[in-house]
Amino acid sequence: MTGDLLRRPAVVAQVSPEDKVRTVAELSREDEVVAAIAPDILCRPAVVAKADR
Repeated sequence: MTGDLLRRPAVVAQVSPEDKVRTVAELSREDEVVAAIAPDILCRPAVVAKADR
């Protein structure tokens, strides 16, 4: 259900960037989740390089 809702632009537009980051951080505590999403994140090095850390 949640995955379907988050594919809807009108729903995603209502979620703040901070909440999106918090959600990803919470979900990525599990090794299986990190292993599944890491290739998608790492294939965007230009975006990763812009991150303020």
